[in-house]
Amino acid sequence: MEAKKFTKFEIAAMKRTAANVDRFISQKERLNAKKAAIEAELASVQQQIDLADAPTIAITGGYGTEAIIRKEVIDTGKKDAKGNPVKTIKYVLKYPETVIPVPVEELPANGAECEAARAAEACEAEAPATFTEEDATNIPFMGE
Repeated sequence: MEAKKFTKFEIAAMKRTAANVDRFISQKERLNAKKAAIEAELASVQQQIDLADAPTIAITGGYGTEAIIRKEVIDTGKKDAKGNPVKTIKYVLKYPETVIPVPVEELPANGAECEAARAAEACEAEAPATFTEEDATNIPFMGE
């Protein structure tokens, strides 16, 4: 490849552009440093949540607290000594006490696969749900 030679005007234009862009580059570097610190803190907090939430996950068969419990802040109508409203916090199940939500499989990322998955679900939903005695005799392991 041939070496590119710049004219003095091109070099001057690139230097002016570099001076204009420099503050944005510095800002980007500062933001990336903050992002790395926040991601590290977030990973630490998530690890603490996972450790503390392990009993709930074991009891529910894989659901964490965030999935099945809702936090409700209730205003009591009273005021404290400084005049601020007094509120109580209640943790309530999102579902009835004996019901665990059915796990939902993750949908494919692209649109065509999503449409195919939806079509397959629709076909399964249209299948007849009745089961007769004749069907029971046609099952290979039942009639033996």
